[in-house]
Amino acid sequence: MRLGSPLLSAIGGVSDGVYQSLNGGLGSNDDPANVAENRRRMAEEMGVAPQRLLSAFQIHSPDAVVATGPWQGAARPRADAIVTRTEGLAIGITAADCGPILLVDPNARVIGAVHAGWKGALTGIVESTVDFMEKLGAERGGMGSMFKVLAVSEPKLTSLAGFGEEQQDATTEPS
Repeated sequence: MRLGSPLLSAIGGVSDGVYQSLNGGLGSNDDPANVAENRRRMAEEMGVAPQRLLSAFQIHSPDAVVATGPWQGAARPRADAIVTRTEGLAIGITAADCGPILLVDPNARVIGAVHAGWKGALTGIVESTVDFMEKLGAERGGMGSMFKVLAVSEPKLTSLAGFGEEQQDATTEPS
């Protein structure tokens, strides 16, 4: 298992128009042929076949899933994190204004990819992911633990004006 972190940017894709990028969003309104080619490029970068590059149907939740093999199209789970220890799988998430987090325990050979939007972050997506990783043999702490945050990338915010009352109410304590 190659435990790596190619944080893929939007550069190098075949999509055009509003999706002009390396768009791998299976649920986007992009041309499916462009998405397939972009995902093929991503899979190649990760060293796996395209059907072994997994992403969930992200729903801004605290829900994580364990991947043991490929899934396709409508069979994608509705979740915001994927965890695996299966050789030959690549896992990923997409993020625009949400925070992508990649976690690894190289000793247990367990990886996790987290889509941490504000709702998921407040309701426990990181904790859920770590819990699933521990069920696969990862160690959260203790002497000799190799559990690491492999990468955290900033969300691509274009404006802070989008932080509305719903987010403010959820992140502030009542007086």
